[in-house]
Amino acid sequence: MTGILIAMSDEQAMAVGRMVAQWAYYEHLLDCILIGLLKLPESSGIPKHIRMRFDKRMNLWRDLSQRFHMNEPDRSTVNDLMHRTKTAHGMRDQIVHGIRWALSDRIDVHKHANLETVSKKTRVVLSPKRIMNLRDEIGNLSWELNDFYQRFLLTRLLEQAGKGLELN
Repeated sequence: MTGILIAMSDEQAMAVGRMVAQWAYYEHLLDCILIGLLKLPESSGIPKHIRMRFDKRMNLWRDLSQRFHMNEPDRSTVNDLMHRTKTAHGMRDQIVHGIRWALSDRIDVHKHANLETVSKKTRVVLSPKRIMNLRDEIGNLSWELNDFYQRFLLTRLLEQAGKGLELN
């Protein structure tokens, strides 16, 4: 084969691919939640579009969340989700954009058990297990984000409809 080949084992490729797919789902889920929040009266005056860079959507999420009167446990949950999302996003970016690839068709990929990335002059070794752990954390974030906002949005929408029902 002619061209540039990266030294990456099947295990590494699988780990990166699964993490990237899980992150894509998480971003889609967050977008759906932002759309739901933008439909509530508290979001008046905020542009109703979400096609923007991820950091801008994080700012939108923060701004929208500050407009709602949440009890302390709910506010704490949202702050925790935001913090963990920023951490996972940073790690995801480090993997997707910061990998220092070994380029050669002569390198035995099985001797390269780890990918490495450099961020702010720090070398980080990314084993397939570490990448899969990130995938699992993103999956956990997806579950918790969905669970919280399904309850929150449904309660708010029922209140808006005049039902006055509270869901636990």
